[in-house]
Amino acid sequence: MAGKNWALFEEEFWALNDVLYTLVESSYSKSAMLIDCEGRLIANVGEPPSFDTESFASLSAADLAAGRALASMLGERNFRSQAHQGRECGIYQCSIDDKVMLVLLFDRRTTLGLVRLKAERAAGELAQVFTRVYGKLSRSERDLERVSIGADFAAQADQQIDRLFGDSSDT
Repeated sequence: MAGKNWALFEEEFWALNDVLYTLVESSYSKSAMLIDCEGRLIANVGEPPSFDTESFASLSAADLAAGRALASMLGERNFRSQAHQGRECGIYQCSIDDKVMLVLLFDRRTTLGLVRLKAERAAGELAQVFTRVYGKLSRSERDLERVSIGADFAAQADQQIDRLFGDSSDT
C-alpha cells in the first residue's frame, strides 16, 4: 500500500466510521483520525480540528516513525503507542498495523487512561476492518492482472483508431 492512494470499499468505510464514532463517544475525545504511514489522512471523525489536518497527519506519521526508530535503538520492534499531553489538550497515537495509525485528540473532559483503554480496544476492531480492505484490494489487483487483451483485438482496435483519425497507412 505504501506509495499508493487509499481505496476503501463502502462496507469497510462505514465499519471504520462506526468504530471511530463509538471510540470518540466512549472515550470523550474530541476527534479520532486514521492516518497512513506516509502521512495521508484516511478518515476524521468528531469535532473538526481548527488546524491544517494535512500538516497534522504528516507530522503525526513522522512522530510515530521517530518513536519506531527510538524503539529500535532500545531493542524493541516498535513502540505501539505514544502520547503527548499539555495543559489543555493531548494526543494519543497508536499503530493499527504497519500501514495505518490511529490518532485521538482529547482535552480535559477525559483522561489519558480512558483514552488509551478505549483506543486499544478500537485498534483491534480497526485492524480487522483493514485486514478485510487489504484482502479485497489484493483480490482486485489479481483480477486486474488476469484481464488481458488479445493480440488480435489490440491490432483491430489500432486499425479502427487509425481509420477514425485519418492515418490510412495500414488500410
